[in-house]
Amino acid sequence: MADRAVGHRQPQGAGGEPQKRSIFNRRTFAQAALGTAAAAGAAYLTGWSAVRHAEHDDHKDTELTQHVVAKKIGAAIPRDPAAAEWKDVAAVEMPLMQQFMVAPRLQPDGLIPNATLKVMHNGSEIGFLVSWGDLGSNDLEVVGRFRDSVAVQLPVDPSGQIGVVMGQPGRPVHILHWRASWQRTVQKGPRTVKDMYPNAVNDFPPETLLKASPEVAKQWYPALLAGNSMAQRERKSPVEELVAEGYGTITSHAEQRADGSGVNTAGRWNVVLVMPMSGNQQQPVLKPGSSTRVAIAVWDGGKGDRGARKQFAGWVGLELPS
Repeated sequence: MADRAVGHRQPQGAGGEPQKRSIFNRRTFAQAALGTAAAAGAAYLTGWSAVRHAEHDDHKDTELTQHVVAKKIGAAIPRDPAAAEWKDVAAVEMPLMQQFMVAPRLQPDGLIPNATLKVMHNGSEIGFLVSWGDLGSNDLEVVGRFRDSVAVQLPVDPSGQIGVVMGQPGRPVHILHWRASWQRTVQKGPRTVKDMYPNAVNDFPPETLLKASPEVAKQWYPALLAGNSMAQRERKSPVEELVAEGYGTITSHAEQRADGSGVNTAGRWNVVLVMPMSGNQQQPVLKPGSSTRVAIAVWDGGKGDRGARKQFAGWVGLELPS
């Protein structure tokens, strides 16, 4: 339409019909460039390339440059990050990168340089202790405010190539996601309007209606009425189990078994995430004497991190001694 509006004549083919021409403007160029950058980034993070794929039809995994060895213990996995058992576990330092492949992309200011990871297991449960620097403790989610959190990711099937950012179609990943806001709910009970807005004035707090008549109150809480798990008022665990097979596919797992606890001291978060080593559908099966891989991601709520706006570390090998 723009060409005709300014009097330009469309090129014609041999039969006099207008030729179809591809439109390649600044927008399509930017989209193509971003797609190429995303593909390059994903290839770098997974160690995958078209040449390597063609040369290795057996889909053997690329060599992982870092490894963490889980400590085998004969007792329950401690949920307390300050427990003495964790002090003797060897840690691996994992450099954190900014999420740059999908919107909203993380901005490069104030990045957290790295996080440390410790792992232990007792043959039936496995625990991860993730530690990273964060001067603030953000444990409330309200309009314009976001919570701190950390995720530990494991492949459901550790063989072959798998994307570190949410896996890929047919190659799911299992995720343990700890949220500081859920930790607050577990420890202090459901948040109230006064917690979120200390200076708010109301004659009839919504929490009163929830206690007096929960079913009636749901009419004013659409997310509760719809059964949105994110809107639950009560929490038994600050850790959620999820599954994903690529960008935009992350889903809460039907079976929630994970537990954990986090504490922020001296400007540093220390968070323990624990889950069973046995697994069912779309859950990893971890056995003593085997190996897999693990990746992590962290969100700094004080900087506005949420959703895809996060920092993450690539895959590292995980050894599970017998």
